[in-house]
Amino acid sequence: MTTASTACLTPRQHDVVRLLADGLLPAQIADTLNLRTTTVREYKDVAAHRLGVHGTPALVQAAYESGALGQPEPAPDADDGPICLPDTQREVLALLAKGMTVGEMADHLHWPEHVVRKDARSLFAALGAKNPAHAITRAWQLGFLGVPDTGRLS
Repeated sequence: MTTASTACLTPRQHDVVRLLADGLLPAQIADTLNLRTTTVREYKDVAAHRLGVHGTPALVQAAYESGALGQPEPAPDADDGPICLPDTQREVLALLAKGMTVGEMADHLHWPEHVVRKDARSLFAALGAKNPAHAITRAWQLGFLGVPDTGRLS
């Protein structure tokens, strides 16, 4: 588990992780923050190391869990009715939040990789996510990850 002392990110690392959580890609973040893309990746890698994770989705998850990023506001579309995720998509989401790759998920679940990819694409579409890191934010906003304050978890 991440402690408060390891959750400390520099302001630039925080900005990069926040923008990753919002679904921006490193090149977009570089443009937004007036940095080089390699510098954005370095900030991301150091932040992931500080939080003890590998992979951008796991970085976003760890940042929310540790308090390095404040919990995201509930989704603006949360009042549009509940989003139902099949068990397979919930499994993929949980493993994505742990930082597993498609290959690792396939091995863990004993599924072919193409099935994992299909469920991941369906998950992103259901959550309205731009990419895997944004899927973590959307899952927090909708109550599928983190503290279930929207009543969507059973």
